[in-house]
Amino acid sequence: MSAFIVDPEHIHVLLWAASRPTSPYGPLVWYYDNPSREGRLTDDAIDTVGQMLVDENAASVNYRYDEDDAYIYAYQRPRHTTWSGVELIKALHCYEYQSCEHPGWRTSQAHSFCRALERRLIGELPGYDDAPWAISSLDTPAAERRADTHPGT
Repeated sequence: MSAFIVDPEHIHVLLWAASRPTSPYGPLVWYYDNPSREGRLTDDAIDTVGQMLVDENAASVNYRYDEDDAYIYAYQRPRHTTWSGVELIKALHCYEYQSCEHPGWRTSQAHSFCRALERRLIGELPGYDDAPWAISSLDTPAAERRADTHPGT
């Protein structure tokens, strides 16, 4: 599969997902380059973060195919805002796949943003809060607890 520049709507959706007020911790924050460099998704920074994502994607495609198809990014609310957690995680993985071709990817701000967004999206999946943090021999998987309360299902 070849790398490509993702559509602006793809970036809109990722930024929308990262900026939703679903987290009790406030805006999405990520650390990159060294522990003192912090990225923070605020209303004032959303266009800048979007451009950073576009530029990283373009750097990957340019490295792979010697093309430069970057575009100037400006955030817009996505056309649809009912994407499920799984759909958002898959869109994030697609972005990462399209952006990881160049040697600087692993240390890039975009990579750190993606890791932070993925952690947040996973934490929002149904059942995540109910799952045990640590597992001991006294714990039972959710599927077995459901089977015990609903025999025959």
